[in-house]
Amino acid sequence: MRLPHRRQKPILSHAKRNGAQIPAMAEIGHARRGPGTCGKSRRRVPPRRRGARKSRGSKEARHVRLYHSMLKSPAWKSLDAVARALYIEITARYGGPGSNNGRIPYSVREGATALRIGKTKSALGLQMLQDRGFIVAMTLGGFNRKDRHATEWLLTEFPNDLSQGYEMPKRTYESWKPDAKIQNALPTSGLTVPTSGVSGTHRRTIAA
Repeated sequence: MRLPHRRQKPILSHAKRNGAQIPAMAEIGHARRGPGTCGKSRRRVPPRRRGARKSRGSKEARHVRLYHSMLKSPAWKSLDAVARALYIEITARYGGPGSNNGRIPYSVREGATALRIGKTKSALGLQMLQDRGFIVAMTLGGFNRKDRHATEWLLTEFPNDLSQGYEMPKRTYESWKPDAKIQNALPTSGLTVPTSGVSGTHRRTIAA
């Protein structure tokens, strides 16, 4: 006579014997992976660091760069505060390579208004920048009744945009020496205010 098949009981673990419940394997996997992962482990994306570079497609805001090589030059160290401020004002109008270097408009009057100084100091500051080789006057300005336009400048730190092909920056200020003679000085005939001395009473400049 054939005996009926007896179903063997599963071997219980020590935890089961002591009364603790053992979760099923499906429940263990669900707890480890988390809901909605479909059996795939989730990658943790690290947070973006502060000051991290943006993508190449993003445009930078317009700014003025002053390189240490220029700031440490004898020509820059010899400039007074007015000439340094005027250089920043003119450079702020530069639009970048292939734009308007050689056609940057800036007048004595604009410098006096921007820095809140007299026209005489503004003219002396522009002359000092020319003497040191930082800027060159390409087209002289005039403010008579028929013709009113500011002087157009070239920054020697950057390539000349008026040339036909690419022209290397001259950086004339690098060869300047303290005992050098005045070169590329701004002509006094085109100014509305004398470049030396003060006219008027009580040491106040009379603007033309």
